[in-house]
Amino acid sequence: MKDLSSDDLLRFCRTNVSTFFSLAAEAFEGVQQLAGLNRQAGSAIRGI
Repeated sequence: MKDLSSDDLLRFCRTNVSTFFSLAAEAFEGVQQLAGLNRQAGSAIRGI
C-alpha cells in the first residue's frame, strides 16, 4: 500500500468534505420541496 503524502491526504479530505456538503445541500433542497408539496396537499384537502 502506498503511503499518502500530507498534500495528498489534505486534498483527499477536502474532496470528501466538499462532496459531503454538496450532497447535504441536495438533500436539504429535497426536504424543502417535499415540505412544500405536503403543504399544498394539506391545503387542497382542507379546501383552503
